Order: sequence, then structure tokens, then C-alpha cells
Amino acid sequence: MNFLYSLYLKINSNIIVRQVRKLSFELRILLNAEPKLWFLYRIYIWWGKLKIKAIGKIDPHEREITESTELVIDGYPGSANSYAVRLFKYINKKPVKLAHHLHSPAQIIQAISKKIPVIVTIREPRSAALSVISRVPHVSISQALRRYIRFYNKLLPYTEYFVITDFKRTISEFNLVINEVNKRFEASFFVYNPDEIDFSKIRSPKKHLSKKSLERNKIKEKKEPEFELAKCQVLLKKANDTYNNFLILGEKNKISE
Repeated sequence: MNFLYSLYLKINSNIIVRQVRKLSFELRILLNAEPKLWFLYRIYIWWGKLKIKAIGKIDPHEREITESTELVIDGYPGSANSYAVRLFKYINKKPVKLAHHLHSPAQIIQAISKKIPVIVTIREPRSAALSVISRVPHVSISQALRRYIRFYNKLLPYTEYFVITDFKRTISEFNLVINEVNKRFEASFFVYNPDEIDFSKIRSPKKHLSKKSLERNKIKEKKEPEFELAKCQVLLKKANDTYNNFLILGEKNKISE
């Protein structure tokens, strides 16, 4: 896997490849947020399923909402989506039809229209953007921030129809998130007792601190100064405003005990 990741970085160091992928990223920002353009975004879903099937880490069928989907867990990349899914699967011994890692406002809106329970994860934008660019080095900080703003602004009118969880709550109080889902959607997903869970089985294994992880940290260090650019300062302020508005609405829409 380290060899493949190194090869991936080498390919992406080619300036032509980087420019093509940057354009593709911009197109994806547009398509995945607009329900009316959903039929075009299906190309990205198809390609994503092929990549996931090759890697074997995620069931490709869980990357799209279907008639049998029972719960959606999704958010901007780098917002503890993987942790939330691993924890939910670990504590629910009875299989639940999930859709996750869609990273698509349009699919979340689709789930809402089908009255499927939805959990939307969110993380403060600076950390979320750094997480994205460490995985896709051809993306700039400004692109990552624009996608963040578009992603959550598209969902702002729908906040009463899903449960919002920020990074800290996802990591430390996901049992409360599940409980809120059950109350809001009259569901019956298992709510765990934190004292009875071995969280070491949920967190990423130590092998994660590998060459791949070190490469990502190097990319973050290299690109972090981009936040000081004037255009990124403006975008970061907008992203922070979006983040704060999202959390305020999340608190406002919580189901009272």
C-alpha cells in the first residue's frame, strides 16, 4: 500500500496531471451540491466505487443512497466520517444498511426527501481543509475552503432534518448523537455505554503512523502557509462563519430531553 501511495504522489507531481485534477475537483464541487445536476455526478460515484472495490476498505454499495438505506453518515472529508462509521458498525451487532463517505450535499438532500435518518459531521474549517489537501495534494487551500463553504451552505436550509455532530462530539460523545437520531427519527439504533466500549478497537491502528501518514504531514506543512494569502483569509472567515452558523442551528434543532 505504501508503494501504491508513493506512486500516486509521483503521478500527481506531474504539472499536467495536477491541473486536470484541479479542474476535476472544481467540477465535482459544482455537481455534488446540486440535485438538478445529480445525473452528471453519478460518473464520480461510479469511478469512486471502482476505486473502493480495488482497495477493499469500504463496501462500494455504501457510497450511494438506495431504497434500502437505513441511515446516512456523511460530511465534508476529514470530519471524522470514518471514525463515526467504524464506531456505529462496531456497536450495532445487527447489520444496518448504511450510506457514508458520499461527501455530497445532493445525496444528503436526497436522503432527506426519502425521510432517511441522516447524521452530518462537521469540523472547524482549517483542520478540515488541511486534512483534504493532505489526501489530494493537487488541491489548493483555497479550493478546499471553497468546497467546505459550498458543502455546508447548501445544507443550511435543511438543518432541522438531520442531526449535526462536530468533530469533538463525534470522537467523544457519539452515543449522544445516536440517541438524538433515535429521538428525532423515531429509530431504534443501539445506544452504547461509553464505559463498556473498548475504543482501541475503533481508532485507526498504529500502522496508520506509517510512511503514508508522514507524507500527509509533510504536505500539510508545505501547504499551510497558503492560509496567509489574502484570498484564503477571506475564504477562511466565510468558512468559520458557516461552521459557527451550522453549530448554532444544530443546538437550536436538538430534540429536548
